[in-house]
Amino acid sequence: CLTRDRYSSPLSSLLKYENKVKETVSYNTLRMKKTCFVIMPISDSSNYEKGHFERVYDFIIKPACISAGFEPVRADDVLTTNHID
Repeated sequence: CLTRDRYSSPLSSLLKYENKVKETVSYNTLRMKKTCFVIMPISDSSNYEKGHFERVYDFIIKPACISAGFEPVRADDVLTTNHID
């Protein structure tokens, strides 16, 4: 005869699993940040002062992204690429 203390019912096991999934999803949701992928000129141009675009990013774009709750990611800061189908 199986005792209740020694073996859990399938429903009990399922509920434990469901709770673990909910905890994991909540944790991963908190870890995930919204990102703003920034594509802009990255090199100096003869039409602008040296460092112009760097300052635009540092003092305008980046603070605006952060203020809106996004993590800014510049295209030239991404070290890897993926294949686009």
